Amino acid sequence: MEENKETTVGPATADAPTDPASAKASAGEPAPSNTQTLEEKLQAAKLAMEGPQYTAKREARERDAVVKAKHEQIDARLAEIAQGKEKLETEWIELDEKRAVIKQALAPLLEEEKKSEDAEAALEEQERASVVTPERQQIEQRRYETELTRRKIEEGKWGLENEITQLEKQIEANTTQYRTLLDEEENLHAELSVLAENQPAS
Repeated sequence: MEENKETTVGPATADAPTDPASAKASAGEPAPSNTQTLEEKLQAAKLAMEGPQYTAKREARERDAVVKAKHEQIDARLAEIAQGKEKLETEWIELDEKRAVIKQALAPLLEEEKKSEDAEAALEEQERASVVTPERQQIEQRRYETELTRRKIEEGKWGLENEITQLEKQIEANTTQYRTLLDEEENLHAELSVLAENQPAS
């Protein structure tokens, strides 16, 4: 009686890749993709040929160029802010000097107004105390004239006070604009500090 002999088949051995792309993939190198753009292919070629050392140097130069460009941009804006601040400072001086001149002109009017008010109040008191008709009429006439004088003084005072109000509104608007520039200037200096901290030592 014949025994059945089993034929043992060993594990199949995979054929070695024959195309270059598969060979590169087997060697651990990325296979080029047909979907890559020319720019991506050029970048891959650059990295492959320059090697890690030159890649690091090139990337450092590129980072330096970006930082330098950003630094120049910030410096240019800081120069513009400085000019804007100086313009507002000059305007503040001019407006403040105008305000001082008007206040100086206003001071004697305020004194005259106070004297007229006091005189008018005194005449009103005399008018109440007077019982003689002719004398009372004279007091009324003087009080009327004093009142007219006071009103003219008040009109002049109101005109000057209105001018001061307009100047102070302009000063307030300029101050708000100036502080906005200060905020931006502070933020830009903070950006420069960050750039300096992230910049490797030469």
